[in-house]
Amino acid sequence: MPLRFARIAVPIFLVSAPAGARETRQLTAVRVGPGAIQVDGSLDDPGWAGVAFTAGFLQKRPVDGAAPSQPTEVAVAFDDTAVIVGVRLTQRPETIRAGLTRRDTFKDRDAIAVSLDTYGDHRTAYTFGVTAGGTRFDHYHAGDDETDIDPSFDPVWEAATARGPTGWTAELRIPFSQLVALPEVPQRWGINVTRWIAATGEQVYWQLIPSDATGWSSGFGSLVGIDGAVLHRRLELLPFVAIDATLGARRAVGVRLGADLKAPVGRSATLQATVLPDFGQVEADPAVLNLTTIETIFDEKRPFFVDSRRMFEGGSIDADTRYFYTRRIGAIPRQTAGGAPEGAPTTAAILGAGKLFGRTLSGLSAGALVAVSDRTETADHTPLAPLTAFGIARAQQQLDRRGSTIGVIATGVERRFAPDDPLAKLLPRAAFAGGADWNLRLGDGGGDLSGDVAASRVAGSHDAITLVQQAPAHYLQRPDRSSGSLDPTRTSLAGLRGAIRFEQLAGAHWLGWVEASAISRGFELNDAGILQVADRLHAEAALTYRDNHVAGALRRYQVSVIGGEQWNLERTRVNARIIFNTTTVWRNDWQVDTHAHYEPRAVSDQLTRGGPLMATPGMFDGSVNVRNSPASHLRHGGQLFGVADELGRRTLELSATVAYNSDGHWTVSAQPDLEVDAHQRQYVATIAGGPAATFGQRYVFAELRRNTASLPVRFGYAFTANLTFDLYAAPYLTSGRYAGLGELAAPRSLQLRRYGEGGLAIAAAGDGYDVVDGAARFHLANPDFDQVAFRSTAVVRWEWAPGSTLFVVWQQDRQGGSPMGGVAGPGLLGDLFSVPGSHTFAVKLAYWSPWL
Repeated sequence: MPLRFARIAVPIFLVSAPAGARETRQLTAVRVGPGAIQVDGSLDDPGWAGVAFTAGFLQKRPVDGAAPSQPTEVAVAFDDTAVIVGVRLTQRPETIRAGLTRRDTFKDRDAIAVSLDTYGDHRTAYTFGVTAGGTRFDHYHAGDDETDIDPSFDPVWEAATARGPTGWTAELRIPFSQLVALPEVPQRWGINVTRWIAATGEQVYWQLIPSDATGWSSGFGSLVGIDGAVLHRRLELLPFVAIDATLGARRAVGVRLGADLKAPVGRSATLQATVLPDFGQVEADPAVLNLTTIETIFDEKRPFFVDSRRMFEGGSIDADTRYFYTRRIGAIPRQTAGGAPEGAPTTAAILGAGKLFGRTLSGLSAGALVAVSDRTETADHTPLAPLTAFGIARAQQQLDRRGSTIGVIATGVERRFAPDDPLAKLLPRAAFAGGADWNLRLGDGGGDLSGDVAASRVAGSHDAITLVQQAPAHYLQRPDRSSGSLDPTRTSLAGLRGAIRFEQLAGAHWLGWVEASAISRGFELNDAGILQVADRLHAEAALTYRDNHVAGALRRYQVSVIGGEQWNLERTRVNARIIFNTTTVWRNDWQVDTHAHYEPRAVSDQLTRGGPLMATPGMFDGSVNVRNSPASHLRHGGQLFGVADELGRRTLELSATVAYNSDGHWTVSAQPDLEVDAHQRQYVATIAGGPAATFGQRYVFAELRRNTASLPVRFGYAFTANLTFDLYAAPYLTSGRYAGLGELAAPRSLQLRRYGEGGLAIAAAGDGYDVVDGAARFHLANPDFDQVAFRSTAVVRWEWAPGSTLFVVWQQDRQGGSPMGGVAGPGLLGDLFSVPGSHTFAVKLAYWSPWL
């Protein structure tokens, strides 16, 4: 199917009209004397008198290329230590939304931002912005994509705004010490300026990059005239003291003294290090109950690892494959976490970490990261994690101004075990992976040919490598394998992967992509990165038609179709799918998204958890998502999602988002979600002593009726632009009742041998069921469940001096369950505050100290 689809799609890509050439605008920065401009937002300092302001902004949203409803003017100056941006924003005062929010939050606010490509590489950029109320926001673009941002970029800089009868004005002062530029003369940076007008939902640009075009930094205008600037970067030291107390099943009080260091290395490289770090995260991970073989992936929220994370994840074109997943650092390994007693440590202490990264004049970006986590044990000295070292090195060479790159990556994990350490039987001693990737921009940048190749090797004891082979990513113990079976004598496992993709990124109407990939059985990344499943061949293609300039009731729309198939290396088709998506934006800026997804019958090598192949039914899922205009004070949207299959599965999920941003100091949002699922083939257990047809094992499945409800709520209050309070609370309820227990009748079959039918007897017994099959008798534990969880975080953040912060945090984590299998609903709400849990109170004081 995907190959036939590709024969249709590729010719369309090749004739698709690329975005037209765009005129590149230019701004000239003017040097001013020291102290000539004071950053107060007024633009009335004498230093601005000799600096020319330029206009000519154009809309990108809601009407691509139209003149904005309000004029904007921008000018750039610089002195010995900083670049200074001034902006005049005409607007009726009563329509300005200037409410305060915490730093890096600016939705539903009037705002202005300047983006700088200081490397001049047409690929990366720094963005500095301020709302009309004076809240600063900043982020880093690691790639040539406006929406691909790293919000952890937190430089030390100034901004101020002022409002008057004709609108508002803004001044942004960005020290050269917070920027990295190449030592070349003349200096020529890329620049763009973006304005958000909240009342009308407008997004306007000084250098317009049309919706039909691709890229971000590659479409910037030019900033010239800063040749006389001294681009000097400083050593920055951030010492801190952190005090925390945990109350619950495990009581602990700790005091930590540590420091973060950022030092320039040469003209364009940076060294970052941390000693005895505080790697806590402010917002807790959401509660989940995962009944699948696929690992739940959480976002990285620890600042040290979020910063420059994208560089170290590698160049895999598969979003589900990452060479480096920073949440592995400091985590208790999954092989030991599942058996840890209540109250056991949930993380391993990180002794230290450091990273070095930079860029050369020739366009070579390179970086390395190392981290060491300590040995971790329970109170009774049961080991949970060994002393572990993590390392990654990454290099990427830019080939042309369109942003084409080639790169290499290498990752390593080394564990040090104590003598006779039981962990040596559970975890590999060493794990290494390396690869190369490429991203070649074709033509004017509208086409993209990308791919990657990689190899991996893990080594350790016979027992540890056997566990790797038996893990969900491999299941080499599957009894009906024709080749590549489990080898318990192995002390290492190695594998390869490769992928290639062609994508049409730009064009007035036609877009799409074609890709193929292959992963060998022994390829493994999960010690340092993420690999969901190996032993795969994959092919897929997509075709999109869009129109961003529609007359009448619509503003724009997009229609996409995707077709793909997957096989294992035995040429068994394990999945096929066809997807149909639409996006429609109406003239009033309401948006409607629809999704339809069909999968025909296939055969799974995952459902039996290491057992034989099992057929999967044909299934269909679909969703409708509606949201109102982003210009509204009260933003709301809802989604209806459903699943049905030929065995009778029925799933219905209703979710919504409601957010209100006041014109004053507070914001509030909620995301209620309710799911009711009746699944006919939920795995329960594997029991020894089964019939020969299923290789002497019983693979038990049942119908699962599951109900899940959650309600994440966020509240924020900004006392000032530098003093804020944030509250995050997330109750979570889930319950499940199993019925119709039975076992797989034969490999590659959909059918079950139902207990209670055909000579198989079942009866309730104690905490489960006794099953009789002729002379065989076995017991099944009752799999019904009832789980409640409540996680909350309250944070006061005060930036009491530039770059210096005080955090006061209270975190609550309650969770519990019982084999009840009731219905998740109001009846369980009372359990949220009665289940056991822990409270953590923390205070962290940090002082930013720049050194010359």
